[in-house]
Amino acid sequence: MKGSTTLAMRKRWIEIASLRFVGARFQDHALDMSAILELPKFQKIFVSLAKDIWRERNPERKKLPEKFESFFRLRVRRIGRGSATVPLELPTAMTAEDDDLFGEKNSVASEAMRLIHSTIASIERRSALPKSIPRHVVEEMVPWGGFENEDEAICVRLVNKGEARFTSQSKDRIRSYLAEPHEDNVDEYGEVFEADVRAGRFQMTRRDGKRIGVDFKEDQEATITTALKEHRAQQLHVRGRGLYTSTGSLLKITRVDHMRILEHGETSSGQPSLVLSARPIWEELVELADKIPEEKWDGVPSDLSSTLDEYLYGKKLR
Repeated sequence: MKGSTTLAMRKRWIEIASLRFVGARFQDHALDMSAILELPKFQKIFVSLAKDIWRERNPERKKLPEKFESFFRLRVRRIGRGSATVPLELPTAMTAEDDDLFGEKNSVASEAMRLIHSTIASIERRSALPKSIPRHVVEEMVPWGGFENEDEAICVRLVNKGEARFTSQSKDRIRSYLAEPHEDNVDEYGEVFEADVRAGRFQMTRRDGKRIGVDFKEDQEATITTALKEHRAQQLHVRGRGLYTSTGSLLKITRVDHMRILEHGETSSGQPSLVLSARPIWEELVELADKIPEEKWDGVPSDLSSTLDEYLYGKKLR
């Protein structure tokens, strides 16, 4: 049974992380009821990041594995000591595909939790955030916490690692980070209309008509030149990293990790491909009309548009 082992068949659990709630309301290992609302917020952050990591590991696959979110649903089976400590657990992997998703070593789940931990630790130290943390995940951290007093914190602890402390000050630092230009993941489709092979740079027109500069590597040159040659008929799919404004507008693509020329008519949504440089149909019609001699136009009835069926079928319809 490939990648679809039911949760009911899983007997063992692994602790992937723990959240320690610090503050006066959490004394005597008591978890305040309002704080329980922070658990699904953390779940959302975790799953959102896990999806991005899986897509980065599997660029050739268009859809997430079936029941992805169900498999990544964190479980709470007890409240531990140390203020109110909530161990977060996942079922033990049963198949090779499961192990890649949420096994104990180098799985999507373990990488997602390590990245959350290192991001919160970076915020606490006021240092640069990890380059691999997507901006939208950082944005999802802003509403997390639910702090009622200045002394409160949520500490994220991984097995064999120290705690990363998240506080109301952490939320302020995130807002400052979000107000600055930043790097983030890129997943774009467009048309290549200009390339400088020596400089390792090309220009791409996105589907909204905006032109974006893209830096590429030498081993990607053949794909770029083919896309440029066929730019009127084919689109290019690019994944990598890009520089964004504080409001989220893409300025340029700084690194290409994956690129692919779409097949004729193919798009990510399965809809017919839009070729931005294709000539409008009315221009094509005008060009055809210009090729018809003037004397031919003299024989066209003046009421043709309203009586077309009469001329075609030889009977009056009015």
